[in-house]
Amino acid sequence: MGRWLSSLWQRPHHPYDQLLSDLPHRGFVAIDLETTGLDSRRDRIVALAALRFIDERAVPELVTLVNPECSIPAAATRIHGINDAMVTGAPAEASAVERLDAISAEQVIVGHGIAFDMAVLARVRGAVNAPRPPRAVLCTQGLAASLYPGWRDWSLEAVCERFGVAPERRHTADGDAELAGRLLLRLLPRLEQRGIRTLAEALWLQDASVARTR
Repeated sequence: MGRWLSSLWQRPHHPYDQLLSDLPHRGFVAIDLETTGLDSRRDRIVALAALRFIDERAVPELVTLVNPECSIPAAATRIHGINDAMVTGAPAEASAVERLDAISAEQVIVGHGIAFDMAVLARVRGAVNAPRPPRAVLCTQGLAASLYPGWRDWSLEAVCERFGVAPERRHTADGDAELAGRLLLRLLPRLEQRGIRTLAEALWLQDASVARTR
């Protein structure tokens, strides 16, 4: 405990001073994207979901297919099951991201390995000169890696198994978003046990684990 508190005392100032214990009641938005590939600089969104968690209940706010305006590679379809025919008539990326930003404005955003999702969203906004909304973003993968550095695997399936969360509807945007939200609820008491009590401290802690999860 002393080592953790000593390290946190030296952390850079961060403006988010909300207590983690308040987060389940104040709510947060868990998100996930399905894409045409794993290159955030060029691969495009084919599905997007945002679930609002209030008092541990997940409420779907946005669950939509997205038209990437390009052919979806067969390798990607094998993972998430989304093909070209399914996205015909779906909203374009910019429209879907605009809806997401409206829903998640001023909310804490949560996801697993969410740096990729945030990079894709930033690319879409940049292509249409849309503003980048300021927000706190919690990564359940980064938090798990910080709390349990001895683990060898911090994938969504592995962390779900460790915390007894059934990995249902994997590789669907709403399914993976819900898993990330439920993992955060399991992680919050463990963070507090380690002396991590505010949102600012949790953000600082997860940033320290980025290199470990890559």
